Amino acid sequence: MLQNLIDIFTAPRAVFARLRERPTVLLPLLLLVVATSSIQVGYIATTDRGFFVDQMVEQALNANPTLRETELRTAYENLSPTFLMATGGLGTAVAFVVILLLYAVYLNFMSKFSHDGYRYQHWLSLLSWTGLPALFTALSAWLVMLSGNGQVSLGALQPLSLDTLLGINSGKQLLLNLSLPQLWSSVLLVLGYQSFTQSTWLRATLVALAPMLLIYGIWGWFSLR
Repeated sequence: MLQNLIDIFTAPRAVFARLRERPTVLLPLLLLVVATSSIQVGYIATTDRGFFVDQMVEQALNANPTLRETELRTAYENLSPTFLMATGGLGTAVAFVVILLLYAVYLNFMSKFSHDGYRYQHWLSLLSWTGLPALFTALSAWLVMLSGNGQVSLGALQPLSLDTLLGINSGKQLLLNLSLPQLWSSVLLVLGYQSFTQSTWLRATLVALAPMLLIYGIWGWFSLR
């Protein structure tokens, strides 16, 4: 299983062949949950308290301009860092796992039409392993946090986003969430689906990425108008 950690980045087809015979979930899922949750926890722990409150207030007002800034600021100032780290880390972990489980339900449902014989665990395993490029997202976020002297903006936590790499700097959450690691994971998922089902590349791309394309399509329609 440890060999998969190397091969998923260097020889992914070898990993997919092993997963077809023996699907494993625990190790990659645990790594992903810890990595994604650590960003929330780390940001609260390393950011100056006043700067953090300013960021939270700004984010809340951007989402809902009708809110009262003074009330928001008082509410955030009264929340303890420990509480914020616990709820932020736990919330991120739960949301991540739920999305992954639902995605596996979708792939398992689509699998019934092709009669390929794969079970739910196969698809959950594939999603977990192909999601590992997200570790680079967490690593880059930590590098930014540790070098920011407690004054790192929320947008700066995603230096590998297309918004940052292309110098767009739009501040749009949609573009900030589109990143090189995410594109890498998407390519791996298509490769894995094609390896599992021996379907055409077009079918593999459409089936494997349909939920993602739908979500980003709807998000883009409303956020970029």
